[in-house]
Amino acid sequence: MLIPCCYFEETGFVYIYWDSKASLEDMQEMWSHSEVAEEWTNSGEKRGKVRFSHDQNKRPYLSRVEMKVEINKHENSSILLP
Repeated sequence: MLIPCCYFEETGFVYIYWDSKASLEDMQEMWSHSEVAEEWTNSGEKRGKVRFSHDQNKRPYLSRVEMKVEINKHENSSILLP
């Protein structure tokens, strides 16, 4: 699933925030991970206003820390088939 995380207006580049794409519960879970909280805090993000990371070509990406948390979340919730 593609999540639009930025767009261009006549005035320039506009960020779309994690908080507008994730539930409040998911955001609280992300903030509860010390590595994520440290990364977001060090980059100036605040609760309720966390921007997606972008490369120099303005393409969005998940950081290694964010990816690790998301993968672990899905691995722990998946049903193992015999």
